[in-house]
Amino acid sequence: MSGDCLYRVITALEWQRAQETGWIPRSEVDQRDGFIHLSSAESFLETATRYFSPADRPLALELDPSRLPGAIRWEAVPSREQRFPHFYGSSLPLSAVRSIVELHPGGDGFAVGRRQELNAP
Repeated sequence: MSGDCLYRVITALEWQRAQETGWIPRSEVDQRDGFIHLSSAESFLETATRYFSPADRPLALELDPSRLPGAIRWEAVPSREQRFPHFYGSSLPLSAVRSIVELHPGGDGFAVGRRQELNAP
């Protein structure tokens, strides 16, 4: 699996918290499963559609894997019949975010909106 870029889909509220703390918050599902769920470029829209509502105002954060302080494992997710990147580290640093992709409700889910590139630290 390619590790060139990974995505974390979060709510607008979680993004606000990340900007205040410098860390992207873990979800309840992350806490339960013991790793942080990530998506690939091919799967982040499906992730947003499955697990977020328009009221969440989700964003996809494009992450630089080389800036993640922990292991990334591509593991099978039987319910989706794919392998997904799972981050085994304590937290995702805000400094790992390359860009922010706005997601907008579309016909059958979410669609990519405006992309905001972030300056490298």
